[in-house]
Amino acid sequence: YVAQAKILDFGCGYGFFVHELCQQGYDAMGVDASINRIRLAKLHKKGKFLRHSVDESFETSYQNFFDAITAFHVLEHVNQPSKMVADLLSMVKPGGFLFFEVPNIDDEMITQIKEYADHQWQFGHLSYFDKKSLEVVASQGGASEFFIKGVQRYGLDHLFKWRSDKKPNLKAPDYSETIPLFEHIERKYRDDREGRMTCDTLTLTIQR
Repeated sequence: YVAQAKILDFGCGYGFFVHELCQQGYDAMGVDASINRIRLAKLHKKGKFLRHSVDESFETSYQNFFDAITAFHVLEHVNQPSKMVADLLSMVKPGGFLFFEVPNIDDEMITQIKEYADHQWQFGHLSYFDKKSLEVVASQGGASEFFIKGVQRYGLDHLFKWRSDKKPNLKAPDYSETIPLFEHIERKYRDDREGRMTCDTLTLTIQR
């Protein structure tokens, strides 16, 4: 934790993460392309919010400005992911960090449940990533020091719901077993998926 560290959440949506950062004492700003999401974020969340995209004027205004930039589930929606890495990296201070989170195309459920695969292969996803392709994107984007990690965001109940219902449960999407009887199995399940990189999520951390 660095007091008043400047953090940009690119693709901030409704501003939940920016709000939490501000609550923790960071100087946080959110940027999103959606007018409605930015409007609601300004009304209900702490932080500075801008409707914008990464372009030359934005890059110039914030060159070497942020201590860290985050982009959760944004990179898969652009058709030039390496350029986005380069553009965002230029706005990070030397010694700062750039963090991406993306869906993992090597997610084991894609090969096991057809309906889940159909859900993942969607119109809004212009790019798809496994560990190797994410490494290529990072390198082409000018990153020299980076780390890729597999993360299993959803637990066993998520798997069982898809297996039985063949569709996402949008009312309660955060599936994680907290009952003591299942905690050990849940932990083993997550460790196994992450260890084999067949988990649902990949994270890319780049140091400037």
